[in-house]
Amino acid sequence: NVLIDCWTKSNSPDAPREAVKLLDTIIAKYKSADLDEGPNVVTYSSVMTAYAKQGDVVGAQKVFDRMQMDYYAGNKAAKPDIRSYNVLIDCWTKSNSPDAPREAVKLLDTIIAKYKSADLDEGPNVVTYSSVMTAYAKQGDVVGAQKVFDRMQMDYYAGNKAAKPDIQSYSILVDCWAKSNHKDSSRAAEKLLNSITAKFQSGELDAVTYSSLMAAYAKQGDVSQ
Repeated sequence: NVLIDCWTKSNSPDAPREAVKLLDTIIAKYKSADLDEGPNVVTYSSVMTAYAKQGDVVGAQKVFDRMQMDYYAGNKAAKPDIRSYNVLIDCWTKSNSPDAPREAVKLLDTIIAKYKSADLDEGPNVVTYSSVMTAYAKQGDVVGAQKVFDRMQMDYYAGNKAAKPDIQSYSILVDCWAKSNHKDSSRAAEKLLNSITAKFQSGELDAVTYSSLMAAYAKQGDVSQ
């Protein structure tokens, strides 16, 4: 798993291929009794991440399907978890596909349904929602990003403490307004920033948040702001 993780972090274009080769080696060695354990959810999720970092949805999905097949074949350690689904969503976000928002929301809905039916041990968390929001933000779809943010807040207020919006969630909304062509984008972004400063300490605000607000003003040619 450490070797696979190393390839994932290497940013090498060969990372997905090398990660899959290591996965195949693990499976072969386990079948020949040279390894006491087979691949687990961490193994598969790390291989998926190698594909996700390159926005390769097809590759990530294939590894996810292998993990599910392994789990249904009796390998309980290969049960997909919230991290596995988060990697898939992140992969769609990085793919730059026009279908990314729709596919990300479908995965969010799947997570919620599986959690309710006890097929998942955890429901969506702030990383899940923020990744789906990012899929919309990259296309400047403010309405879509806001809807996901509202779902996250409702989930949090309903008792899912893992879904509490954080500074990144708000920053994504600011960035989404900055990327949109809406005439009120700068005003909306500034309103969000005011909301952020009221909710978080100044030390928690990062350069990305302020840069997004500046971009919103710059897009409208407002140099003074």
